[in-house]
Amino acid sequence: MKKLLAIALMLFSVGLAAQTYPTRPVKIIVGLPIGSGPDVVIRKIAEQLSKKWSVSVVVDNRPGGGGAVSLTAFNQEPADGYTLYFGDTGAVIGYPILYRDSRIVENLQPVRPVFNTEMMLITSSKNQNAKELETALKAKPVFASWGVGSSAHLNELIMADYYGIKPIHIPYKEYGPWFIDTANQQVTAGFATMASSGNMQKAGRLRYIAVTGDRRDFAYPDVPTVKELTSKNIKTISSFLSLYVNKQTDPVIQKKIVKDLEDVVYSNETKATLLAIDYRPWTISLDEFKLFYNEQYNLYKRLVTQYNISIN
Repeated sequence: MKKLLAIALMLFSVGLAAQTYPTRPVKIIVGLPIGSGPDVVIRKIAEQLSKKWSVSVVVDNRPGGGGAVSLTAFNQEPADGYTLYFGDTGAVIGYPILYRDSRIVENLQPVRPVFNTEMMLITSSKNQNAKELETALKAKPVFASWGVGSSAHLNELIMADYYGIKPIHIPYKEYGPWFIDTANQQVTAGFATMASSGNMQKAGRLRYIAVTGDRRDFAYPDVPTVKELTSKNIKTISSFLSLYVNKQTDPVIQKKIVKDLEDVVYSNETKATLLAIDYRPWTISLDEFKLFYNEQYNLYKRLVTQYNISIN
């Protein structure tokens, strides 16, 4: 009898804790550096969550290792809902595939996709159109991205196949030198987000030739999709970010996090923050996100295998 009573009291206390969540500060581990576009977005979300929950919501940046540093830190935290993870395509899809370590993401349970940003096929503004880019690539098939095995790198390999060229890939540690080299035609082309390349494009130094995804971007209606450019049903990798909780977290707490995050992520404040830095609000359900994630994971894995990409 005493044992049953103890179990009942324990279940009651767990249920009460879930209903009153959160009662202390919440931490969001981010696998990207301070000052990056995603960091700006998650800090706005943390600010709004702090007001909504009446507790501090702290952003803890842990960049490095292609996502390994942040994912390891997240996995070391208790599964109590007081630590969330904000991860991008490279961390939650790229790392486990490239390093063959699926265990590092096995605790991730998505609670709210935040944004999905398509990438632009960029080149020097000296290339006036897609035909001139094709000519330039066949003469100098040099692509660049932010890293081997990145979504940008994979998209470039897809385009190289389309053009029938053997690509030379240069990974850059920073966007600035990469975009300057592209503007000066030392690098012929690459894929980059609008958030990172927008200033150089608006300054007239880079040209957008095509956009990944199924539709044109509203800000660049004259830029065709990759599918339109190639007249082929080419699947490309997107760059997305989502918030996660440890899957062992109490379901009641998970449900509350999902609801509150939806209110915050869909708010006008978050929308304005996203648009200000050339990201697009992403209205998608969790079920739709899981389907999207699986599709992107399978495509990523197939491309890594197809092109025999390895990290030395």
